[in-house]
Amino acid sequence: MLRKDRAELITEAVLEIPGVTGASLRTGTNNRFLQYVAGDVEIDATSASTGLGIYDDVMRTAVTILHERDEPDTRVGGITGRLPDGTELTALELHPEFPTEDHRLDYVGASSLYSRYGLS
Repeated sequence: MLRKDRAELITEAVLEIPGVTGASLRTGTNNRFLQYVAGDVEIDATSASTGLGIYDDVMRTAVTILHERDEPDTRVGGITGRLPDGTELTALELHPEFPTEDHRLDYVGASSLYSRYGLS
């Protein structure tokens, strides 16, 4: 039940963001027994920079919800923004502080974006 609630809460919240036209998010447990939220968020933007701003709002919303639920280790790197021209946006475009340039998206936990969104 908890897994369904997490994905539903985030999906409902991101659908309220101007410029988001759809969201198909799922949640589960990865092979390291960590919870994750992943899937696609459709963003109606004509440029990558506008789309990135909307995607940033999507990630802020997801991370804030997980922070409020005290789920800092939930992986969010699998949330992908998709623009109408096929451009994909990932958490790596947000430039959080990662240990290497070759950081894997499945390592991106909610807490790695806390400082970006003023959370602690």
